[in-house]
Amino acid sequence: MEHGSLIQELFRVEAVKFGDFTLKSGQKSSVYADLRTAITFPDILQAMGSALAERIAGIEHDFVCGVPYTAWPLATCVALLTRKAMLLRRKEAKTYGTRTSIHGVFKQGQTCVLIEDVVTTGSSILETFTDLQDSGLVVSDVVAFLDREQGARETLARYGLKLHSVLTMQEVLNAQ
Repeated sequence: MEHGSLIQELFRVEAVKFGDFTLKSGQKSSVYADLRTAITFPDILQAMGSALAERIAGIEHDFVCGVPYTAWPLATCVALLTRKAMLLRRKEAKTYGTRTSIHGVFKQGQTCVLIEDVVTTGSSILETFTDLQDSGLVVSDVVAFLDREQGARETLARYGLKLHSVLTMQEVLNAQ
């Protein structure tokens, strides 16, 4: 599915909404992208995963890891399409069993690309980045489906992370 058609599908399923919204960052916005809605439609999920897999194609990596929680199905699609292993990061470490927040089989020094659904400030990405880095993984790239263009690129760059995106909010609004 080409990007223009995918954007139209996002509007059709009301994954992009207009109104008065407060974002996770606390910022106010007249546009809200609820990709949790979009990923409940198999064709849209597959198209989003394919677009992310295309965007990640030139980035060297051993693993992909979705930022909890909406990006988990997207990372799963990317892993299936690229045949790269996926790591799973929990927001909180388990209090039983292995007591870990990172699940998967990896070695120190291996590389991981973070997958995110929507990025605004980058704070959720930094939480996952820190846990992966503390586990000995090397993370230098983030691929987001939608960049709201509200400072995440610059914030992430301060941590040595390069942000790649499938779509920008401006592209979505221009297609409306």
